[in-house]
Amino acid sequence: MAEVKLVIDGVRMAELLRSPTGPVGRMLIERGERVKVAARAKAPVRSGCLQSSIVKRFEDLGDRIAVRVVADTTPCSPERKSYALFVEQGTKPHVIRGNPTLAFNWPGGPDGPGMYFFSSVNHPGTKGVHFMRDALPMAVV
Repeated sequence: MAEVKLVIDGVRMAELLRSPTGPVGRMLIERGERVKVAARAKAPVRSGCLQSSIVKRFEDLGDRIAVRVVADTTPCSPERKSYALFVEQGTKPHVIRGNPTLAFNWPGGPDGPGMYFFSSVNHPGTKGVHFMRDALPMAVV
């Protein structure tokens, strides 16, 4: 009987398992895309900033790879922090302080429609819109 010899090429195996062009990477990218599309469909739309901020990123973590779907609205409004997490999880009632002033277009304002300016406001809080959490099952479809 002939002897069978198995040779594993470590470089090729790593490429197969950890490259975005290998079958594992392609599968992760495809599943991440499905999550991204579902999250964008569920995200509330005001300016479109939140929806457009939902992206997928391929990450090489050295010994493993990952595709991360994230939402970061900071580029839409660099002077403030991302509000994606607040939309996802909701907020409790809280005070918002201006720096220096808050400006709101208030159609039903006490003096009629127009711009209103405040140094602070009491925000009533919001219920979370689980646009990311609800999109996660798309990763296993």
